[in-house]
Amino acid sequence: MGLRELRNTPHLSASSVGDYLDCGLLYKFGRIDKLQSEFKPDAMEFGSAIHMVLAEIYEQKMSGGSLLHADSQMFSIGTQCTPPKVHTPPFIAKLKEAAPRKGFFEWGDFIALRDNLPDYLKGLCAFGYRTGRRVSEITNLKWSEVDLNQNKE
Repeated sequence: MGLRELRNTPHLSASSVGDYLDCGLLYKFGRIDKLQSEFKPDAMEFGSAIHMVLAEIYEQKMSGGSLLHADSQMFSIGTQCTPPKVHTPPFIAKLKEAAPRKGFFEWGDFIALRDNLPDYLKGLCAFGYRTGRRVSEITNLKWSEVDLNQNKE
């Protein structure tokens, strides 16, 4: 079930619970009676646009699509809003997309491979398995891009 279908099913969201706790009438008028406010602050318009973009990105990710060109999609969605959030979307050059990854290893397969590699490749293999990086991504890393203390507590 996609995000759009989920929104159409009865549910409680954090914002609706917040409305109810802050002001019962606000909840009744907005959520039950479906009355529209005459004024919508700019921050709410911006938030609505962000929600639309995130919903679109979520749909793409769930359907196996690419997120590489999400920036162009954001502007495209912004032009479709009423009123439009974006009047003239900028040109954004598309990056070359790497081929999809295939051939994932199960833990036992990884151990068998690692144990049969020369010692100087075992660390590279373990790093790739644990991070999901390609060999070219690992070998192009610079020490300035590595923070060994980031996830230590």
